[in-house]
Amino acid sequence: MMRQRFTAAYTTTQIMKFMGLQTVARSMRGYSQGPESSLNKLLWSEHHHRFTELAIDVIGMDATAPSGRDAATGVGVDDVGSPFSSQAWVTTFIGARPGSIYSGSNEIQRNIVGERVLGLPKEPRADVGPWNETKRS
Repeated sequence: MMRQRFTAAYTTTQIMKFMGLQTVARSMRGYSQGPESSLNKLLWSEHHHRFTELAIDVIGMDATAPSGRDAATGVGVDDVGSPFSSQAWVTTFIGARPGSIYSGSNEIQRNIVGERVLGLPKEPRADVGPWNETKRS
């Protein structure tokens, strides 16, 4: 099970790397960012959740009473070669949670991908028309 999770983490990281390179190449050619940026954000935030959960599982019981220095940031992992700190990983784990809300929640990003990338119909809106005619319970 752990081996599969490590493999999935590595694979997703490689996918994000190549998607990022593709985004940079498009920007360098003068193209603006389209709905694929929603796909990048969605993939990153879900990977960040899974990756930090994997790290906490590897740390084990030390994560219940973390020790050591705090993380440099609450969003990303520390630099390669930084001394191990269960406190830093717990801070990163907690900081990964709001990442699914930054720049639009994952649900909004899924709607953008569905409508603009996959061509699915828009969801029906309940707030169409004048506000004073909006149905209320």
